[in-house]
Amino acid sequence: MRLIDADIVQEQVKIIDKPAWMIVRDAPTIEAEPVRHGEWGIIERNFHNNTVDIMCTECDAAFCLSMFTFGLNYNYCPNCGAKMDGDSHAV
Repeated sequence: MRLIDADIVQEQVKIIDKPAWMIVRDAPTIEAEPVRHGEWGIIERNFHNNTVDIMCTECDAAFCLSMFTFGLNYNYCPNCGAKMDGDSHAV
């Protein structure tokens, strides 16, 4: 299997008079990064300010969130893009 640039394929389908399978066959491949998996680690809870400090287990980036928004589901680290599903052994 190879990953192709769908944007280029779409443009070529519009302007080139070739069967679609030929355009897909000749499309350039792209480099894809594997999905990183991590979880949020709680560094500190500050009940006086109603904040919680959390850290991504993949890139160690720390964030301070309001305890009111911490309950929201943050599925990805905004720093490294790791998927916060807690499965560090996933492929």
